[in-house]
Amino acid sequence: MSFSLFHSSVREQPVDAQTGLAENRRLAAIAAGALMAGLFLFYLNDVRLRLNPAFAEAMNLLSHSTPAKAALGDPIKAEFGVLGISQNSASAGYAIFKAPVAGPARKGTIYVVANRAARGWTIEREVLEIGTLSEKIDLSPPPEKESFHYPATGHLYLL
Repeated sequence: MSFSLFHSSVREQPVDAQTGLAENRRLAAIAAGALMAGLFLFYLNDVRLRLNPAFAEAMNLLSHSTPAKAALGDPIKAEFGVLGISQNSASAGYAIFKAPVAGPARKGTIYVVANRAARGWTIEREVLEIGTLSEKIDLSPPPEKESFHYPATGHLYLL
């Protein structure tokens, strides 16, 4: 008799297979939607960075570099997956990004730091990293000498 009391107290509740299947489908749809939204935002960021004039300057510097052409081949093209940040206002701006690039011979990644002043965008630092061996080629342009004209006439004394 104790067996029947124990057996009667443990009753299995029927699981509605349709409800469980519907819940799984809903969760899969939410996960797929989140993944699609993330990929779309990644794509928009890639496009936004490619439209920045600093990206065009960096690719121009890369495509005219003899060491880069020797390492990757010619022509060199940017691939999908540009990552970074950029800020651009009416008078100044900056951009820091990395972009996968490829030529006929090999692939690599460029790392770029650029600034914008009144005269336009300048590449401050650009490095090409090639392959898994982390071979690096510095593509940074030489610093430009800025002319400084102090508006005073006569002698200038620095204390």
